[in-house]
Amino acid sequence: MLNTRSLLKYFKRRSGNLSATLEKSPIWLSLSNCVYENISFEEYIYENVSLDVFDRILFIWRNTPSVVIGRHQNPWKEVNLKKIEQSNIKLCRRNSGGGAVYHDLGNVNFTVFSNRELYNRKENLNFVVEFFKEVYKINLEINHKDDIIFERFKVSGSAAKVGLNNAYHHFTLLCNANVNCLSEVLQNSFSQIQTSATQSVSSPIKNLFYNGFDFADFVKNLTEFYHIKYKKISNYAQVHPINYPISHKVDLLKAWDWTYGKSPKFSVDGVLMKKGVQIGVINIVVQKGLISEIQSSSEYNEKLKYFVGIRFDPYKIIGLLKLYDVTIHF
Repeated sequence: MLNTRSLLKYFKRRSGNLSATLEKSPIWLSLSNCVYENISFEEYIYENVSLDVFDRILFIWRNTPSVVIGRHQNPWKEVNLKKIEQSNIKLCRRNSGGGAVYHDLGNVNFTVFSNRELYNRKENLNFVVEFFKEVYKINLEINHKDDIIFERFKVSGSAAKVGLNNAYHHFTLLCNANVNCLSEVLQNSFSQIQTSATQSVSSPIKNLFYNGFDFADFVKNLTEFYHIKYKKISNYAQVHPINYPISHKVDLLKAWDWTYGKSPKFSVDGVLMKKGVQIGVINIVVQKGLISEIQSSSEYNEKLKYFVGIRFDPYKIIGLLKLYDVTIHF
């Protein structure tokens, strides 16, 4: 059973500023729509809650348009970086593994915290399946990859972090997201990348709601169903991540060294063209986001050595070669 009073006392000892609303419910709803704040708060909960005193916490959160990549992924391989820059879409590398996902206010995120012994993806996902069948009369299925499927389309993907004592399982739910934007941003920027990084697997997707989605009603219905299934308090607590000591985590998630520099070693090949004629090829090796090697079978090989040791930015290389009327195709 969840001992919310013990939990509150524990949090007060650890953070010193936890809102008393946390005493009300094991379901927490974030008041932030910032991807960096929500993911930082998620990690803060994982690191600081003594999960031995209760069974689970359900954290519900949404973000303004963002792309979230897995801990071991390559953003140049997974994301249309030009598109997200032009559209002011945030990019964030999370702490769990898995593939890249698109978030907006039509996508609802769930994180279930538990101790390691109670970590159970299937149970968490089955709760959602049962909820939709009971409340919305929508039949969902769970496949072998722990995706939730609706009429043969993927509506949810999972990832997790399992530690020595604590664990969390988080998953998306496509309720009424901008699926056109999703398809555009989850495209690689450069196709000729060779990497051992985790690569996303594309699946046909679909929204669960097309004729309007009322998030407030959704949360109310879900909370009531949670109460019926688990015999818990029939309300939820609102929390704002910025009220907790997460600023250093937010700064880390925003940092280039984390977002790009944590990419596993990779290489990218390109073709050099001048006046429509191929004049050579180029190979770039990148480690920790920095160019460690660059080789070209052209007269510009020495000039390109200038980029060794600096951040991988293909557009700067393209800009340099343009000075010599040379184009590069990655």
